[in-house]
Amino acid sequence: MEEKLTLAGSNLSPGGWLELNECDIAPISDDGSLRDGSAIVRSVRLLESAAESFGRPFRYMSGLKAILVNAGFVNVELLQFKWPTNPWPKEPRFKELAWWMSRNLATGWEGVCLANLTRAHGWQKEEVDLLLERCRAEFEDPNVHAYFSM
Repeated sequence: MEEKLTLAGSNLSPGGWLELNECDIAPISDDGSLRDGSAIVRSVRLLESAAESFGRPFRYMSGLKAILVNAGFVNVELLQFKWPTNPWPKEPRFKELAWWMSRNLATGWEGVCLANLTRAHGWQKEEVDLLLERCRAEFEDPNVHAYFSM
């Protein structure tokens, strides 16, 4: 990744800047409502190990600033936003984000999980479907105050 960022930086004009938009694969909760033994956490851990086995490990935003600095960028600014997984927040703008995020998760989490779990872990589609069913229930549970960091 650093090589590509170094190349990107070398193609900028003096004073130019680079904007990256990233999303962490692992949702988190600030209040502990996303429990360690949850289906969501299990699916993420399986995705992380699948990505490792394919030689394509996930990068997390917490390490992105150091990667950019190591690639030669200066004045690196990291802005992180919380995108809730369901409409648990009180603020209207977060409720709207949550609505969009819940639609993305309802249709997209299978696409993230299916190939990874069947190819890297040898799961059958039916096994993945069962895990996804539990994930969907947790993603939709307003008592689970999870969000993705963007």
